[in-house]
Amino acid sequence: MTTRTALPLIALSLAALATGCDRPDDGPYTPETVDRAVLVHFASCDDVVDYAQYRALEQVGPYGLEGDYGWGWDEGFAEGGDGGGDVPADGGGDDGGDNGGGSPEFSGTNVQELGVDEPDIVKTDGTRILALAQGSLHYVDVAGEAPVRMGSLSVLQTDGEYYGYQGAQMLVHGDRVLLAVTRGAWDLPAELRDAFGLSEEDYAPLVQLVEVDVSDPAAMQVVSNLYVEGAYVSGRLHDGTARVVLSSQLNRLPFKFPWDFLDEGDVELEGWSGWTDLAYAKAEAEAEAYNRALVLDTDLQDWVPRYVMQDGEGIHAGQLVECQRMMRPGTHAGLGTLSVLTIDMAKPLALGDAVGLFSEGQTVYASTDSLYVATRPMMQETEAEFGEDEQPQFSSFVHQFDISSADAAHYQASGEVPGYLLNQWAMSEYDGALRVATTEWGFSDLSESYVTVLRRNGQHLDTVGQVGGLGKGEQIYAVRFMGDKGYVVTFRQIDPLYTLDLSAPEAPAVVGELKINGYSAYLHPVGDDLLLGVGRDGTDEGQVLGTQVSLFDVSDPAAPVALFQESFGEWASSEVEFDHHAFLYWEAENLAVFPVQTWGWNEDTGEEESFGGALAYRIDPVAGIQLVGTIEHEQAANLDTWYGTQIRRSLVIGDQLYTLSEQGVQRNALADLLPSGWVGF
Repeated sequence: MTTRTALPLIALSLAALATGCDRPDDGPYTPETVDRAVLVHFASCDDVVDYAQYRALEQVGPYGLEGDYGWGWDEGFAEGGDGGGDVPADGGGDDGGDNGGGSPEFSGTNVQELGVDEPDIVKTDGTRILALAQGSLHYVDVAGEAPVRMGSLSVLQTDGEYYGYQGAQMLVHGDRVLLAVTRGAWDLPAELRDAFGLSEEDYAPLVQLVEVDVSDPAAMQVVSNLYVEGAYVSGRLHDGTARVVLSSQLNRLPFKFPWDFLDEGDVELEGWSGWTDLAYAKAEAEAEAYNRALVLDTDLQDWVPRYVMQDGEGIHAGQLVECQRMMRPGTHAGLGTLSVLTIDMAKPLALGDAVGLFSEGQTVYASTDSLYVATRPMMQETEAEFGEDEQPQFSSFVHQFDISSADAAHYQASGEVPGYLLNQWAMSEYDGALRVATTEWGFSDLSESYVTVLRRNGQHLDTVGQVGGLGKGEQIYAVRFMGDKGYVVTFRQIDPLYTLDLSAPEAPAVVGELKINGYSAYLHPVGDDLLLGVGRDGTDEGQVLGTQVSLFDVSDPAAPVALFQESFGEWASSEVEFDHHAFLYWEAENLAVFPVQTWGWNEDTGEEESFGGALAYRIDPVAGIQLVGTIEHEQAANLDTWYGTQIRRSLVIGDQLYTLSEQGVQRNALADLLPSGWVGF
């Protein structure tokens, strides 16, 4: 992923490097010592390069950048949503309601914080549905007697193929849609690759932010595109301002390896390794010297991600984050860049403000005023050696950004918590404090989980309270924070549901515990002191089975009770287990709707049986989890597998339930769930 094809070794003496002459004549660079977690801004572009080279030289060897922070692209696209967070009693939404404009009552995206929208594959304002399916953005008018597809715009097509739901999500503000799409250099037009300095053969993941004007449904159009080196992590939208978080691990450096310095004369035919020890040791030394020289030959664009803007004025490229907006933590946390972009969705798409830090991070949580990013777990004592019965201790950094301004995200403070976070729902801001649920990194019975309460003190998120000992030897599978209460599910063999009293931030406490087989991966409030858990059934021995739904009574935090459970077979699964956006709870009807896929073998007929659709349940503390009906979409001719019938999302508009699949949108009456309309894609 570079235009650099060869290193001028005349200018970079390998002999000098081999003797340890790693830095310029004016002396070695050493970053100023700062607090372990706190971020500090760079003063200049030279400082950015000096720091990156310094850290790279600490790790570089005969096999490139070695250690925990290499050049791999292992950040996933779009963080998942297993678990729960601080939401109102109705489960939240993205501005659902009467909308103040005469549109019917409707459900919005199932989000963590009321008023803070999250990207998803479908959006509605009560009069229209915008949906991503089959590589296109579809506009469905639902204001009339029957749903009507008004138009479609191909936005994900690439040489006859398209990226599915995992490759695109959207935020919507008025008639502007912002799509986040995963791309690669191999599928970009030549002029865009040239702007990045890439070739078609380069393995270069990119994020494409697409601005779409949907004011004319029959003629929706792409207004502009912003391409950025890296991977999409997450996004939020509040009061018309979008924040997009990206992780860019640039692999522009063409490192060489020992085998690049071996030739046929070095081969020992009878040796199992193929090379003599002496020849291979010499090749390793040459490879390391080459790679160290390569690091010292870098400039700013090798370390800070680039962007390419394509709009009505043409194509222009530049540096994503200005040098003075780049930061680093006190403890080295990787050479990738974690960026927060601020985009005003009331205006044409532009780069806007971007702030970045050298760190690995993939967990994002946002309230209306703050955005928090948790980093990948790091060993607390990097030089420590561990005995046979010991394990390394890991911790995660949490960085807070002020997003109360529509113009930019500003760094506020950082804190440290033990272990790692499951996902965004492991964080929750309440009454000026941040609660964080983590599992101590472990591979044995020594692991345990914590809930830590942090409060800002200058540039520090100080630990003011903590409770540990949750799930000894287990890991967190779901979290729910609701006001001054918390619920944590851990699992290894059975599912302990812990109830926590968080009313005193300085003294959080576990007050109750319930053990059942299997586990809950998502917890949702479904009434006063009732939680619905969607997860997996399990055996007494800890074997995980298919999808299971459980109703918990938590009215007495000291004695939570499992009221009812419903299982769907050994091979059942649900998208809700890893993405909360797939879950719908409509409080007015006490109705829970979620997708389920099942497979089984009918012993009587000797044939396979499968189901891919949505299940609707009435939730009642006395009557239990009552199946109201099932919803299926017919198999489309252009989708020749049963997977194509998978229903992905459900939403309510007025007295109708709409479900989305790759084939289209189906409408069913809420009263009896009978089909009342269909729009095919």
